Amino acid sequence: MLEEPSLPYVREMDGPYESEQKKPSTVEDDFIKNLDLSDDELLKQFNLQIDGMDLTEDETRGIIAYIRSLRHVNQNKA
Repeated sequence: MLEEPSLPYVREMDGPYESEQKKPSTVEDDFIKNLDLSDDELLKQFNLQIDGMDLTEDETRGIIAYIRSLRHVNQNKA
């Protein structure tokens, strides 16, 4: 039977990933600030890429919906 890792070990594993977070670029920050625009306007103004590949329209709409939901959750925390 496998044993569950102890809490200190889990915290140690999580540590390096937290420090690797980078600040958004000016383009990323501009995108986030403009989320109040319609999806169509965002699609016209921004070309989103992940791993060097352009996102499809459906993928882009999904990312926009996800970010909006995160904003909503974070606004409700405050």
